Order: sequence, then structure tokens, then C-alpha cells
Amino acid sequence: MLDPGAFLERVSGWRKGNPADLLLALHRCHQEQAGPSAQPLSEFLEWAPTTLRDFSEIDNHLLELGDFYRDLRNYHEIEEWSLRTTEPLSKSQQQAVQRWAETGELHTRFAKAMAERGLGTAGTIGREALRKANTPGWESPWDMVWAAGLNALEPSLKSVLRSLRERGILRVCWDADTFYLNNSDHEAGRFLRESITSLGQGEISVSDTILSGARNVQLVTLPDRMAMCRFAAHWAAKVPTHERDQAAVVLADEQLLLPLLQAMPSDIGPMNVSMGVPVQELPLHGLADRFLRYHAQADGRVRTAELTALLNHPLLHLGESTSRLVACLTEVGWPSLEVTQAYATLQGSGLPEEALAALSPTSEDPDALLQALFRWVVAVRPDDALAREQAYHMAVLQRELRLAMQRNQAVLTSLRDTVATRERLIGQARISFFGEPLRGLQVLGVLETRALSFKHVLLVGASEGILIGQDDAQSWIPFDLRRHFKLPLSADSEAVSSYHVHRLLQGSEHFIMAHAPAPDGSGSPARFMEQWEHEFGVASRSSLSRQVAAAGTRSHARPELVIRKDANVIERIQALISRGISPTAMATWLRCPMDFHAKYILGINEQKEVASGFGDDALGIAVHRAAERIYSAWLGAPLSRERLLEAAQDADAHVRTALAQDFPMDMLESGSSMLRGSMAAAALRRVLGSEADREALGRTIPVAVEHEMSAELLPGIRIRGKADRLEQRDGVLCVLDIKTGSFQNSNIQMKELIRGQLSSAKQQALQLMIYASLALHGDESIDSVQAGIIPLRHSSLPDAAWLNLEGSTLISRAQLRRIDDLLLELINEMLNPEKPIMHDPSSSYCQCCIA
Repeated sequence: MLDPGAFLERVSGWRKGNPADLLLALHRCHQEQAGPSAQPLSEFLEWAPTTLRDFSEIDNHLLELGDFYRDLRNYHEIEEWSLRTTEPLSKSQQQAVQRWAETGELHTRFAKAMAERGLGTAGTIGREALRKANTPGWESPWDMVWAAGLNALEPSLKSVLRSLRERGILRVCWDADTFYLNNSDHEAGRFLRESITSLGQGEISVSDTILSGARNVQLVTLPDRMAMCRFAAHWAAKVPTHERDQAAVVLADEQLLLPLLQAMPSDIGPMNVSMGVPVQELPLHGLADRFLRYHAQADGRVRTAELTALLNHPLLHLGESTSRLVACLTEVGWPSLEVTQAYATLQGSGLPEEALAALSPTSEDPDALLQALFRWVVAVRPDDALAREQAYHMAVLQRELRLAMQRNQAVLTSLRDTVATRERLIGQARISFFGEPLRGLQVLGVLETRALSFKHVLLVGASEGILIGQDDAQSWIPFDLRRHFKLPLSADSEAVSSYHVHRLLQGSEHFIMAHAPAPDGSGSPARFMEQWEHEFGVASRSSLSRQVAAAGTRSHARPELVIRKDANVIERIQALISRGISPTAMATWLRCPMDFHAKYILGINEQKEVASGFGDDALGIAVHRAAERIYSAWLGAPLSRERLLEAAQDADAHVRTALAQDFPMDMLESGSSMLRGSMAAAALRRVLGSEADREALGRTIPVAVEHEMSAELLPGIRIRGKADRLEQRDGVLCVLDIKTGSFQNSNIQMKELIRGQLSSAKQQALQLMIYASLALHGDESIDSVQAGIIPLRHSSLPDAAWLNLEGSTLISRAQLRRIDDLLLELINEMLNPEKPIMHDPSSSYCQCCIA
């Protein structure tokens, strides 16, 4: 019995490479192609995984490389950014054409190198398998091949199976239900219908159990992800012992596996876990990364914070002796210690010899260092089977990485380089669990449920964006080309998810979907319950129900941190309000008072890691600067479609100019930094294009950019803010805020102007209300304003997303007094000495919170 990947390996005679081996081989091809200008491995790995994934997709879809990578100017399918003009190409367009050609050459080099080694990605193996199967004289290793339970077939696999069918040695069995298969509009049957057309009807009849079978279907909404794990453990314990081998917990979110296993009762009995754990989820992986960073310090001193963080790690903590040692190290109060001083303290602390050996700076060899760390962990946790198992697998992965480096002649010049590259090379590897598939409770990922049926099913993580739409893999292939060449799109992953859920449904008698919203309030339940309520009708024997449940939490010894507002705290808050409190500060208070206290009272700033590229914050700043530069030239004059489209063509240049204020130009013109900059420019280009389309519907006059506003609500109470843009749209003053992050439209809507409506999820509504108040205070001649967000992540929206108060996006002067009263109520909470400062447990985005 073989899965599709192993089947194609057998046909092709090739072996699928592990991610590290493939990425290192790709880097070697890059070095051969680029010569002296080749990027070092640490920079190359910032964009190589996406490139490798693209290569595999292209090969799996059997596309001819010469045809696919032809000059972009020859494509008539590119709609968004036309290169087919008679005018000379801009610099950014020239770079796009050049990058495309270089990518095609790299793909060709990589394919040749893989053929020489008989190694490949899933795509190259599929392409080679088809070549072998179509070779005259090829003999199948099997007399008969049965393909069972398949759904969405990659073109390479489908073509190989067709070849076997033509030889008369293929039989197929489709696992489906007439409910979705016979409905041409139903997404769950979309790929099955295509596969059946290609390979035939199959050897067994399709079932009709979804409508004819009796089952209970329930959607349970829980408060958070950990509550789902506790709910799943409680549910599993309630399944009758003699039926647990007919029960399955299916995890749509694989990150919940370890918390789920920890929540399971000790007497749950036999349990089989078929899904692996990503290495990056293991406690020892994070510890190993921190340990290497500790040794990568180059100044000959020991950083106290790094050392104490290591000693405090749960896998290394020795109880009271460790607490005394950490207290001794921190009492000194120095950020770093001389090596001799630090080790004098460690040697007299009672640490085991393995710890002293691991902490001694005697080697720059990552293999030797990590082996010393693993020995330290085993010495501290001799009876912890899970810790020993982690150490074993991590040692094996490190050995495989070292061998892959040797095979591909890859060299890392320093331990810092090792730290930077190790995560990308082995962080995505998986460690498998062992169990008996036919005994006890089954714990599976969604893909592992193929062709399996269970009486009792609990689907954990049934949310839009997790169960559906979770395939957001990045790609450098332009969207128009993906669509033209029929490469996978987001709708394809949605259809696959729908099939798996309906497959689970058709074999079950008790089916529960557990859902929890995201911390910011987003993440609605997966659409299936609404879909079934609409589609089942009277013909179905299934009963549907919904439940909102709370899962009990375990008590913790740690007391809740509470800060009383003494005279000093009140004085500092009053000073902030007297100077003018900003929308960001008020939104921080709304989200978590403890985070507000840390940032605005204690002055604790968010720590940011230094990376070789730049992050979303830098891109956001650059887009703001680019938009300011563009619109500054148009102040006071009506916008025109021609100007907007012209600016859209130059979006790359505007973003690059903005980035050049903080980063060197050579960094911006290569690698992932160039690609991320191009993505930011594409978002800005779409915004400008949408506004150009909207100009046909109304008249817009830019009034100001980066506009400072302030107003005094009461003596000593002032609000202030800086609006990204002010515009007159059809005679209405509009205050616009450009957002690079995510947002939910429901979070900028308030049915009533009362404190009870202003939850922590309404931070953006609060900010926009402040902007509306400032605009109305700033000009008493206007009767109404609009305040809205231009979201770059949804930059194709035809208009801004507007604040909606009491059912209207037009904020009137009649509402101003009640808006100000609501703001004053919030400010009074800050100043109220009887209301202590506490962490909001629902806030997962605290930047500086000390709770």
C-alpha cells in the first residue's frame, strides 16, 4: 500500500529530498548561475523556500519551462500590469522581466542537477514518473494497481494513472457521496467529477449516506484555542470505552496537537496519533535556538538575560537551586558579565557537569554545541521520556543537516550564520508519533482522514481561515499567470477542504465541529453549518444544532498581577492627557490597561529583533511615505483618473525611494527585500487603481496629508492625532487612515454610542471616532464628516472601509457631544483610582505587557 507520493517515487525511481537537501542544492545552482554576485546562504533562504515550492507546482502541472518562463512582455494574459506597451519599460518593469528570466534559468539548472542525483521535489518526481511510464518498453512493477480514495489529482499523477489504465492494469474506487458528487455546483465534488471524467466511473457504487443516514451534527463555539483542547479531551473521555476505536479527533490546526495531548486524561487508554509534530513546535527546538544564540555572542561577555533565560527553561530548571542561581546573577544588575566572573558563579552553583560543559565557550561547531546541550537536558530530565525522545530526534536532524551541507558543499562562516539558517533548513521538519491505527482513539490531521470513516468525529478548529482558506502559501508567480496555466488558486484549497469535511460527515453518526474566534474577534465558524441548514431540507435524517460552551480552566499558582493607581500613576496619566492623548494610546488602554501602563507610564518600548531584511513595519512606513509623496503634489485640486493611473505605474519607484531613506539601495535591489518591496508596491498600485476607478463616480479633492489635529474636550483633557489624509469627497470632509495590518469590517461598526458597545475588539472604531471628533472640532462650519480605513491587505476594495455609527457612515455634528462623552468616559476610567490596572486575558497582541 502506497500513498500517491510514494507511488510516484516507485514509478520514477527517484527519491524525494528532504527540505534541507533541496534548498542547499538550489543554493548551489544559484551560486553557479550568479557567480561572484551570488547571495550568501542566510539571505538566499529568505526567498528560496517560496521559489522551491513554485518549481514543484510548475513541474507537477507538467508545464514546459521554456513556454512558462518566456519573456513577460509576450504574455497577453497579464491584466494588472501591462508590459505590452510601445513606450520604454520603467526600471521596475525591466527588473521584473530580468528576474523572471533568471528564475527560469535557475529552474532549468535545478532540474538538471536533480536528474543527475535522482532526487527531487514532489513535482520533479511526478514529471519523471510520467516520462518513465510513457517510455516504450517500460514495465510496471505491478500486475494490477488499485487507486482508492483519491480526490484532487495533480496533473502528473493523473497522467501516470491514465497511462496505467491504457495498459489495462488500473482499477479505481472513488470514495464519494451523491449529495455533492451529483450536484455540479457543489465545491466538495469539483475535483472528483474531473477525476472521474479522466479515469472512469470506478469499481464500486457511490454512497448516498449524507441524506439517508441518521446522525447528529453540532457546531460548538468555545472561547479560545486552549478551550477547544480541553473540550476535545473531555469529549474523548466521554466516548464509551468499547467505541473509542471508532472515534477520531481531527485537528484542522496542527499547532493544537501538543496542547491536546497534554489535556488528555491519563486513563484515556490506547491512542494513535497519525499526524507528525513540526520540529518548530517542540520545546527543545526553541531551547536549541536560544542556546546557539547564547554562544553566538561575539564580544567575549556573557549576557545576563540570555544566561538566565537558558537556566529558567522548563527542560533545564532544577528547582530551588536554579532560582537561587538566577537571583544571584540578576542581583548584580549588569546587562552582561565577564566570562571569568560568570563561570565562577556557575561553578559554585550546583549545576551538573553537563551544564558547565555546555555553557563553556570552547567550540564554534554547532554539532558539538548541540550535542552538549542534549546531554545537559538528559542529565536534568533523566526520567522524562518525551525530553529524551526530543533530544534523540533533534540530534538526528542535526546530523542530517550536517550531511546535507557536506553533500552540497555549503559553508557557514560563523555560528551567527548557523543560527540564521538553521530554522529555515530544519524548522519545517516533522517528528512522527507511533501507535496502532486499529486500536483506541485516533488523532489525525484533516488530510489523514482520507478513505477513513468513524462513528464519532470531533473536528477541532472549524473556522474560516483555518479549516477553509488555510492554504495561503506565498508564490512569486503572478496571479494572472497562475490562473492562465491552471496552477492552484485559493478556491482550489477551499474545494479540497470541503471534500474532506463532507467525507468525514458521510461516515459518521455523531459529528461535532469545534470553533473558537481569533483573539481580535475575527475568524467566523466554517460555513458548513449554514450550508447544510440550507441544503439538507426535509430529505435529510440528520439533526443540526449549535452550542456556545465554556471550558473550565486549570488553576495556576501564579497570582493575577494588579497595579493600584497611586498618586504618581495618576499624575503621569494626567500629564499624558493634558499634552493630548493619541488614538493609539486610547486604543491600547481599550485593548489591555496593563499594556498601556507599560508603554505610556513606565516607558517600556517594544523590543524588535534585528533581521537581515525588513519587516512589515518598515514596509508600512514606506507605503505611508509613498502615499504622502504622491498626494502632496495634488493638494487642492480634483483628482483625475489619468494622474492616479500614472502614479500607479510608478508605484515601485515611490516605494523604493521611501525605503531608501532607511535601507541601502543594494539591499533593496536583490533577494527577498526586493521581492517584499515589490509586493508593497503592488498593494499601493491596487489602491491607486481602485481610486482611479472610483473617480468616475464622484469628485475628490485632497486637502492635507499627515495632518496634525487636536481638540480640548474639557480643561486639562486634550485629544490629538495625525490623519494620514484629509479629502473632500463630493463635498464631504473625509479623514482617512492607511492600514497595513488586518481589520474586520464589523470592528468599525457601533450600533450605539455607549461604553458597553466599545469592546476591546473595537479599537479601530475608537480611533476613527477620535479622528471624526477632531475633524468636527477643527472646523465648526461643517455639519458632518466621514472617517475610514484604506486597508492595503484588501486594496482592491472599491472604496475605503467607513466607520459606521448608529447605522450611518456619515458622522454628524449632532453626534459629536455623545462621541466626546464616550471618550471622556474612557479617560475617566484611566484616571479613576478605584479602578486598578490589570491585564486583559483576551488580549493576545500586547507589545510591552508585563503581566
